[in-house]
Amino acid sequence: MFSEPDAYALADSLPLLIWVDGPDKATIFFNKAWLEFTGRTLAEEVNGGWTALLHSDDAPRVYEAYDRAYEARTPFEVEYRLRRHDGVYRWLLDRGTPSYGPDGSFLGYAGGCVDITERIEAQEALRQSAVRFQALLEAIPDNIAHMDGGGNYLDAHLSGDPPFPYPAEYLVGRNLREVMPAETAELVLAAQRRAIDTGQIQSLEYKRAINGVEYALESRIARIGEDEIVALVRNITERKQTEELLLRAQRHESISTLASGIAHDFNNLLTGVLGQVSLALKKLPAKHSARSNLEKAIDSTQRVANLTRQLLAYSGQGAFQVEMINLNELIMDSFGLFETVLPKGAGLQLELEADLPAVAMDRGQAQQVIMNLMLNAADAIAAGSGSITIRTCERDLEQEQDVEDPTPGRLPAGCYIALTVADSGIGMSQATVARIFDPYFTTKVDGSGLGLSATLGIVRQAGGAIQVQSEPGRGTQMSVFLPAFAVPTPEPAVETKPANSVQGAVLVVDDEPFVREVVSDILTQQGMRVIAARDGYEGLEQFKTYRTEIDLILLDMKMPGMNGEQVYHAVRAIDANCKVILSSGYLDTDATTQLSQRPFTSFLPKPYDLEALVTSVQAMLM
Repeated sequence: MFSEPDAYALADSLPLLIWVDGPDKATIFFNKAWLEFTGRTLAEEVNGGWTALLHSDDAPRVYEAYDRAYEARTPFEVEYRLRRHDGVYRWLLDRGTPSYGPDGSFLGYAGGCVDITERIEAQEALRQSAVRFQALLEAIPDNIAHMDGGGNYLDAHLSGDPPFPYPAEYLVGRNLREVMPAETAELVLAAQRRAIDTGQIQSLEYKRAINGVEYALESRIARIGEDEIVALVRNITERKQTEELLLRAQRHESISTLASGIAHDFNNLLTGVLGQVSLALKKLPAKHSARSNLEKAIDSTQRVANLTRQLLAYSGQGAFQVEMINLNELIMDSFGLFETVLPKGAGLQLELEADLPAVAMDRGQAQQVIMNLMLNAADAIAAGSGSITIRTCERDLEQEQDVEDPTPGRLPAGCYIALTVADSGIGMSQATVARIFDPYFTTKVDGSGLGLSATLGIVRQAGGAIQVQSEPGRGTQMSVFLPAFAVPTPEPAVETKPANSVQGAVLVVDDEPFVREVVSDILTQQGMRVIAARDGYEGLEQFKTYRTEIDLILLDMKMPGMNGEQVYHAVRAIDANCKVILSSGYLDTDATTQLSQRPFTSFLPKPYDLEALVTSVQAMLM
């Protein structure tokens, strides 16, 4: 058995910080390691002197632990900070054990301290890391799942987007198949298996219904460890919707370009056909048997021309006369026509708001919009039942507003006229609603698929938008929003009938030979001299040569090389008062509209017949 001096000598040889208390709680010994740590003498440390080095925040806790153990004569353990000789506080783990003599008498406590500063700092660093990691998790918009190779959740974090119907804790311990539809679960599990087998990140997109709402989700899966994965699941519903809208807009733009090109070529061809047939009709006696055949040919040609106008309306490239129109008056004027398309026994109601402001549109286009909506509503209701309601009202948007329709776009703040055609018919699914404005898409047996496409083009060209609300079995409501103008509707212009003949010389500049030919035939028959040019360069040279003889220029705007706008400016640089009729199969730029508003300038849209051409020429030469 060691003597007390031997025990103290042994304690001095150890690296631990060792202390000994007597039965009265007074400390009577500190070993060499302790004194070297504090940089103080034994006399300074004993009898409670060491407590001056305790961190003030820890002292109460240390006293309490020591007193409690001393009273119960039990071992204790406590962690605290003690000031080292360099003034730095270090964390110590202090363990004390009661000491007894051979006779069982209580001698006090003996204990030792270990410097655990590095461990405490590591624990604090780990805690801070955990806090930062949790904050990062909260900031990440993704849902995170930690799973084993069998699809069992080991841990999970849910961001709230999409709103899963359970907390993250619910997932832990459950299998993927328990919380996902079977088909989707197998797709995800297969991707997880590929990630584990190949070590490569797997990406997967799928749809999932949550609380009755379908979401598009993207899962990126990475292997961690030998047989575990972490998956980041992101809600990409909005992104997919945006991509779909962009794709639809690009498709509309591509088809619009194609449609306008086809319509332009058709209108050039129709100008030749319509002009020649109307000229032949004029040459025949009033009772000639061939007149009815030519009139039918003109009627068929006009129908084709109407189809090209719909193509141009869809593409937004139509050349039309914009005027201030009161939609209420237009609806009332067309009421008889509307009744003719109603199924037998169906009803038609009008709910028109009084004192409605005007809209700026081509009158024919405005009527086409209303008629197309009426035709679609009429096709949706069955004979003998159902009804259609046409409403108009003024809507004031105080700020820019989204229009929730199948077409992308926003309505700027301002005053609008809302034209609504509602039916009580069969309604449409959302899949059908998403495609009704696609050209050539139709649900009708004999439909062309251009009616609503043209309607959309007209409305967009007028600065408006279309909103569609429909459900299967609950009818459809289509609302057109058009900018309102506080301008009184002008009186309709009196149509001027062409004179029997016109006099003068006209320069016809057009790259299509059949257009030059029919214009030459018509105007020559009317008594005019025609000078023809096959392109812009030849037209300019002809003008320079015959400038003093030319009374009027009929100028095609769409020509290769030197186009109509360039010819117009070159001619006006030579003669600012030269009279020009601009003509085109479509209005492809604002330039045509701007030029046609200048003095001594007008516009004649293709296709045109004898009467339209002669009337336009006569008006310019008067």
